[in-house]
Amino acid sequence: MRCGVLGPLEVHADDDTRVGVPGAKERLLLAVLAADAPHVVSVDRLVEELWSGEPPRTAVKSLQAHVVRLRNALEPERPVGSPGRFVVRRQTGYALVLEDGQLDARQFAELSARGRALLTSGDGAAAADTLSQALALWRGTPYADWPDADFAAAERIRLEGIWSNAKGWSLEARLALGQHAEAIPELQRMVAEDPTREQWWSLLALALYRTGRQGDALAALRTARTTLADELGVDPGPGLVATEEGILRQDPALDLPRPGQVPPPRAMGAGEFAGCPYKGLAAYQFEDRDIFRGRDRLVSRLVGALVDSRLLVVAGSSGVGKSSLVRAGLLPALAEGALPGSEEWSAVVIVPGSRPADALAAMLRDGDEGAPPSLLVCDQLEELWSPAVDPAERTAFLDALLGLLDDNEVARCVLVVRGDHVGRLAEHPSMADRLIGALTLVPPLGDAEVREVVEGPAASAGLAVEPDLVDAVLRDVLGRAGALPLLSAALVGTWERRRGNLLTLAGYLEAGGVAGAVAAAAEEVYAGFDDEAREAARQVLVRLADQDDQGAIRRRRVPMAEIDPAGDPASRHGLVVETLARHRLLTRDRDHVEVAHEALLVAWPRLARWLEEDAVGRVVRRRLSPDAVEWDREGRPAEHLYRGARLQAAADWADDPRSGATALEREFVAAGSALAEQELREARARAATEITARRRTRRLAAGLAVFLVVALVATAVAAVYQRSAERRADEAETAQTIADANRIAAQSTGARSLDLSLLLAANALRTAVTPATEDGLLNALLVH
Repeated sequence: MRCGVLGPLEVHADDDTRVGVPGAKERLLLAVLAADAPHVVSVDRLVEELWSGEPPRTAVKSLQAHVVRLRNALEPERPVGSPGRFVVRRQTGYALVLEDGQLDARQFAELSARGRALLTSGDGAAAADTLSQALALWRGTPYADWPDADFAAAERIRLEGIWSNAKGWSLEARLALGQHAEAIPELQRMVAEDPTREQWWSLLALALYRTGRQGDALAALRTARTTLADELGVDPGPGLVATEEGILRQDPALDLPRPGQVPPPRAMGAGEFAGCPYKGLAAYQFEDRDIFRGRDRLVSRLVGALVDSRLLVVAGSSGVGKSSLVRAGLLPALAEGALPGSEEWSAVVIVPGSRPADALAAMLRDGDEGAPPSLLVCDQLEELWSPAVDPAERTAFLDALLGLLDDNEVARCVLVVRGDHVGRLAEHPSMADRLIGALTLVPPLGDAEVREVVEGPAASAGLAVEPDLVDAVLRDVLGRAGALPLLSAALVGTWERRRGNLLTLAGYLEAGGVAGAVAAAAEEVYAGFDDEAREAARQVLVRLADQDDQGAIRRRRVPMAEIDPAGDPASRHGLVVETLARHRLLTRDRDHVEVAHEALLVAWPRLARWLEEDAVGRVVRRRLSPDAVEWDREGRPAEHLYRGARLQAAADWADDPRSGATALEREFVAAGSALAEQELREARARAATEITARRRTRRLAAGLAVFLVVALVATAVAAVYQRSAERRADEAETAQTIADANRIAAQSTGARSLDLSLLLAANALRTAVTPATEDGLLNALLVH
């Protein structure tokens, strides 16, 4: 469903068909709820608005009937009796629950703020497109169906103020794109409709000047001066005066910006944050307890939880204010004796980092029995599940932490963890047992608490707050997850644009509101850098981001030595860090630095674009930076150097001129490359030696093969000759035997006695069987 109030009330279904809301009271009820969405409108106020201060005795019952009919109109297919999902009952009233983009007033404000941020970042084309989308939602006077209703008056003023700013920013974007001639007729019409608005006169003069009409530009400024004096009795403001002076001296700053060039920043005096009662993106610390507001009830609940449990887990979504709650709320309460003896506790706040077990070194007492009990606070515990933390070290950290509790080394332990990582604590069995009754969830601020966050610090600084500003903040913050750091940044911008001691809605809108204040503030600081400092800022900021095991971008706490190994505060990177820290975009803690809040990583379009481009560098640096430090600390041993694909990836990244690799990282990669080259040369030498040896072996093998062939041939020839000789010898022996046998057979024939004749014949036949020996034996037998 989509609800439109920027003009006559309109309701459309998801398929864009028109949804009819019958009944004047039902339409009025929807408009009242939309004006305050998403926070609750009390029953008393609804009754007051619906019956114009003259309710009947049955007004509450009648209101319930109107709510039911409104629900039926918005969700005709819902079951009978179902409360539906758009008009819900909460506490003592009702609220209209719509997602982003479903209420045109909220979408209009967010698109306007985003366009302002894009314009500040120098992206004129994207700013013009975004602001055009915002202005296209404007259909006329907001809540036009109820021109005299009290409920719509403040909202109408707020929305018209946003429209006026968005229109001005849209024209600025068009001028930044060089569309001066096209913008002049529209600007002339706007100054005619609202001649006391200095922004229109300034833009008109700039457009005329850029089209070569310097005289017309000065004439327009003179008309503006006269109009302001006649109608308001005031002189032109600094912006209009600066435009006139720039045109008179033909200031180059008034020329069309070059592509990628951002407008010059607003001049900021030294120490401008000294009197600001808001912290911006930075978390509130113990010393900020006097300006930390809105969490008194929750602080009391945390103190109560520590009565029964020595372990307390504080969890909530990113940007809900967990760290500030503990550091500036709980710790001061305990220091003031909220628990018996807690004023004597020594508070120690740690952040796990990449070596969480080492972070517990601060808790070692070195056997000092007289030391006061300690209160251990472990903030940003989700860092335990960073890809840079070894699972074994994570387990060791949790074991050691529970051991400190069991050994009474700490009086209480408070763990501050992002809500999406609470379940991961159950992966540690002992910790899972301790979580029962130890978990406290931090909810978003309610209406009254948001008012206190805005008005309380301002009052402590002697400032007043426009009621319209508070109403605008409520509409921008309520129902928006993680909006607290964005709100604090927007309030800093509002304070910078205060009028005397008054914080105004106009200043809030000019700062960009919740949606655009972070980007606007960051762009102002960035625009004040020269080209070298801007490149250094990019290198520093991308180094301060990492991603968790689920791929989400998160901040990374980095040793200052990694950013500036020389430790020179006057170096380019050192000065950039100091400037960003002074404007509360970064925070420094001893020798470490990190972004003030993860919201900066997504709320600043320029940085988000840098991080998208640096995806590969983020993966490489995750291991390269600590490995380089470890290599240097261990005396630069060769076994610590990278090899193979990891070395190639690191070398490719370090070779990029925009990588921002430190001298130590480059030395580490260079040493790895040199070792790889040396190993390659040695491998090539070994390969050459092996090739020579193989060639020598092949030659020897060839010689041996020839010798073997010759030997085999000689052996074969010798065998042939030997067999021939043996054959001839056998033939000779056989012939001699036959001759001997024949001679004996012949002698048997001439023997005188029978016995001798038979013996000789038989001996002849045994010597050789021949015809002669056979005949001799036969004759001997026949004759005798």
